[in-house]
Amino acid sequence: MPHKIISARICRAAIIACLASASTVGCNDGLDEQDSVDDVADIAVALDEDDGGLTMDDELPKFGNADAFADAGLPAAEAVHDDELATNVDVEKIKNAPNMVAVRAKLLWGQIPANRDNEKARDWSGAISVNRGAIIVRRLIRFEPKTDEVLPRFDPRVVKFRSKTRPHHDGLRVELIDPNPEADKPFVLTYQAEDGGLELSVKVSKLLDGPKTVTVDDADNRMVAVARARPLDHCAHGTMYGRWHKLAEGRGRFIGLVLNAHDDPIGHMRGVYGRRSNGKKVFFGKYINLKGKFKGIFRGHYGAGKFKGKWKHKNGDKGVLGGAYFESRAGPEVGGHFIGRWRKKTCNLPEAGELPTEIE
Repeated sequence: MPHKIISARICRAAIIACLASASTVGCNDGLDEQDSVDDVADIAVALDEDDGGLTMDDELPKFGNADAFADAGLPAAEAVHDDELATNVDVEKIKNAPNMVAVRAKLLWGQIPANRDNEKARDWSGAISVNRGAIIVRRLIRFEPKTDEVLPRFDPRVVKFRSKTRPHHDGLRVELIDPNPEADKPFVLTYQAEDGGLELSVKVSKLLDGPKTVTVDDADNRMVAVARARPLDHCAHGTMYGRWHKLAEGRGRFIGLVLNAHDDPIGHMRGVYGRRSNGKKVFFGKYINLKGKFKGIFRGHYGAGKFKGKWKHKNGDKGVLGGAYFESRAGPEVGGHFIGRWRKKTCNLPEAGELPTEIE
């Protein structure tokens, strides 16, 4: 029986959807060489401070530790794709529809996060499609010439491809174009396997609620999704993702990459998470741009696989953020990965649930 992802109707406001995964590299087993009892104790103290003991000073690029961010696998290899239908006459008509909604999406499939011990390859060859409008392929993710390709296109609503994965994942970045967002039927994105054995469908608006994940077989192959809405103004917004590493019960560290609305890397973050002395689960992360300039502190609450928080700058709250975190295949005693969204508080964007007010 086909798997189904059910969702609410698409919002009238223009939407950018991003099907995304967490980082593809697993966390280290246990404590790594730089961890110590002192580190764990320092984190416990930092968690009870207003900003997690973080300063608002500038830093070296990547906090002076490029190897750590390279080890996090951020971001996955991508290649620009020249879609032959991008300038098609029929597609141009769809783009020029009076109420057109443009949607950016990222879809990945395979071992998420990577599992180098997985010995069984999976053939994902098939198609993605929308029920109206058009799809334009913008980038290929981890496509390998021997096994992966986008096939010649003839129907603007359908993208056929070949793809095989084993220890990692493949994926596509696409633009979805809905010429009639006020139609009675919602705008739906569907993946259909070539052999007919798997079908996944999602109403795009559901992705605005936060990351979604579907496990499709016994080998733990997955698809993961997250969405963000395009603001009516031109304020800053984007996504973030990375990994977290447990050091002791109730506390640990995380590092991550910050991307803009076009999914281009614009900065890095690192921080701590865990339980405060009052039992609250909190996190604090320092965000710098690619040159190391201080851009803010991310602070908030987490639990049950979700996190929500605020983006604080020197002059006060600058924005909000939220997302989901996943455990490593080695188990929660090691760590895992996270993915989320951020935006300035002035953005005209739908809220994905209630955001926290204060850090207690």
